Amino acid sequence: MGLSAGKRLLGSSLAKQAGSKMLDIGKNAATNLLVDVLEGAPIKESAEKQLEEAKTKIASAIKGGGKKRKRKKQCGGSNKKQDCKKIAYSLIDDD
Repeated sequence: MGLSAGKRLLGSSLAKQAGSKMLDIGKNAATNLLVDVLEGAPIKESAEKQLEEAKTKIASAIKGGGKKRKRKKQCGGSNKKQDCKKIAYSLIDDD
């Protein structure tokens, strides 16, 4: 990847959204780690657990989290075949 392509990638909305999502996940992991330590859990085990959870959340965020795009509804919002009729028209006739 060239330098200009890398700059475009870093400035893209995708990179900004990914960075924002990773920051949120990191904040949640740090908060959970602090709560575990205050409750008396060993810091090493809690840190490992939070790291694994953060990795899986970031990976699922990069993959899209299983969200699928919805197709636009056609034929007036109905999926019935009878509602989806082709309209015949002519550019010559004035009817």
